[in-house]
Amino acid sequence: MLRKRFFTAPAAALVALVLGLGGALVSTTAASAHTPRVTTDCQTLTVNLTQYADQKAAVPGTSTTTYQRYSWTGGNTETAPTEVPPSSNWQANTSNYKGELPLDVAFQEANGSNSSWFFWDSTVTTTPGTPATTNTVTVTIDGVVVERADFGKSFAKSYTYGDKYVAHSYSVAIIAHDDPTGSRGWTKTFTGTSTPCARPDVTVPVQLTYMTACAVDTTNTWRFRNPTSTPVTLSLSDGATHVATPGDSIYETPRSSTTLTATWGGPGTGVVAGSTVKASGVDEISDACAGPKPETKVENGQWSVVSTDCETRTITETRTVTTTTYARVGNQWVGTPTTSSETVTRDMTVAELDEYCPVDEQPDALVVRGEWMVGEPDCDSRTVTETRTITRTEFVLVDREWVPGEPVVTERERTRDMTVAELDEYCPVDEQPDALVVRGEWMVGEPDCDSRTVTETRTITRTEFVLVDREWVPGEPVVTERERTRDMTVEELDEYCPVDIEPAALEVLGDWVVSSADCDTREVTETRTVTTTPYVLVDREWVPGESVVDTEERTRPMTEAELDEYCPVDLEPAALEVVGDWMFSGKDCDTTTITESRTVSTTPYVLVDREWVAGSAVETTELRTRAMTDAERTALCPAVPVTPLGELPTLALNDPSTLALTGPSAALGGLGIAGLVALMAGLGLVLLRRPQPVSEEN
Repeated sequence: MLRKRFFTAPAAALVALVLGLGGALVSTTAASAHTPRVTTDCQTLTVNLTQYADQKAAVPGTSTTTYQRYSWTGGNTETAPTEVPPSSNWQANTSNYKGELPLDVAFQEANGSNSSWFFWDSTVTTTPGTPATTNTVTVTIDGVVVERADFGKSFAKSYTYGDKYVAHSYSVAIIAHDDPTGSRGWTKTFTGTSTPCARPDVTVPVQLTYMTACAVDTTNTWRFRNPTSTPVTLSLSDGATHVATPGDSIYETPRSSTTLTATWGGPGTGVVAGSTVKASGVDEISDACAGPKPETKVENGQWSVVSTDCETRTITETRTVTTTTYARVGNQWVGTPTTSSETVTRDMTVAELDEYCPVDEQPDALVVRGEWMVGEPDCDSRTVTETRTITRTEFVLVDREWVPGEPVVTERERTRDMTVAELDEYCPVDEQPDALVVRGEWMVGEPDCDSRTVTETRTITRTEFVLVDREWVPGEPVVTERERTRDMTVEELDEYCPVDIEPAALEVLGDWVVSSADCDTREVTETRTVTTTPYVLVDREWVPGESVVDTEERTRPMTEAELDEYCPVDLEPAALEVVGDWMFSGKDCDTTTITESRTVSTTPYVLVDREWVAGSAVETTELRTRAMTDAERTALCPAVPVTPLGELPTLALNDPSTLALTGPSAALGGLGIAGLVALMAGLGLVLLRRPQPVSEEN
């Protein structure tokens, strides 16, 4: 049985405790003065961190192994004891282990004595190490990490903003290794926004030019050229305002305006006051009218998060980039924007780490309880005082990971009654007397006529001495029975083993073996051997004689497995498909097409009693539309001449002149012929609409 025990050595724990307490006193005095300072003006961010706890290097742990041998005192046993030392049945002795015997398992070196079983116990004593500790600072300006550094007692650095005339956001995240959760106020994050520097008044020498190269139209076109990077608002003589952006901008007035005056700037605008005036000229179109072509403009959108990776502590962001290129349209440069995307991967800020990769809850402290160590025994009270150490290690947050901190060691003490083994070791008594042994007479038991032997038994009563209140007295007697077997005498053979009547012959039936299979009748023929052996008398024993072998045969129905093996089912045939002829079902004289239909009958095969037979047929109807042939178009859609109503003769049956010339029969005859023609045409259409077979090529 393997058993390992791990505990911190008391001496090492005591030293660690003293050093830990001393270090705690020193660190408390120094750490209480943690001084973080973060200041900013319009162009510089300054970080100055002083009086922090210094960095510490990692200290590796150590371990040693000690050994103790125990001798079994719990009585004779032929199997290994399941009880594990230390206990009352194991007595400790030497601790000089030389490495050649099993560890942490009972083993036997000799037989027949109480010391035949031994147990070497190994104990590993560990002194835990301590991890490295450091302080960290992360500086972020306008969402970009510009510094991530480890530091000891202090850190100082300044960072210059890109444009001092605009506001900049900043974040300074500080993690003190002796305050990873921020509960003591030393781990904190400073955030804010800088105030832009005041811009000085600038001189903007706006130039006004009448665009003499512009085409003649209903307006006058003027060009304002701003050679600076500062846009300026112009007050114009026509009462309007115009923003002169950096570069060239165009302004139009009615053709009646012959002179344009512009003024700008003045107190409170940040621009020195200025003015210009220009008279109109002749118009035409040219590049000179449009002015210099503006530079391609690139505008970046806001970054948006695509994905985060907590393993590498990085974040992937994307943003749109709009690029505007310019082309001249008439006398103006017209910009055309195109949009693309840009993706970058960068380190996460502390705030982003808190949002996307939160720190796990603090694990429970590690508690290691040492083994009880025996102190001075007291034989009068039969007690012993023991001590042991308890080492508790809280987890601390280092670089967003929980790692074991400084261990704290305490000591516990208890007094208990000594075990029997401890009484034997510290308060020994006399040696145990030899057991009392009484052996009985041999008694004849049941004879064995097969082996012609007889078994005899006798009892052996063994009384061990037991320790009662540390005195040896006879214990409970243990009665065991011994047995021996010997050959019978001739007289005993005649008495106990007379010759038996001849036994029946032995018959051994072999296994049935398939010799043939008939798939028509679904039967198999099997054969097996029958071996018959009669007995003969040899030396008072009936023994098997010569064997006679016969053969039996039988026919039986096949099992499903045998049918699959000897008469496998054929593969499923393909389904039967019967396709009917295409039949006329409709026409459309407007599109000169015919609609036809036909039936498709599909009959799948099904397995019935291991035979594939045709199953139920499934009928479907297919439709198609095709163009009429010339013959079909003539037959199905004949051209009917149309006579305007105004040209039809009027039959006046009551006209005396008509009746006089032709009589009523002549007038009615004309009407009857027209009706007969209409009736025949109708019958023809009805006959043509009846379904009729159509050949595949049609």
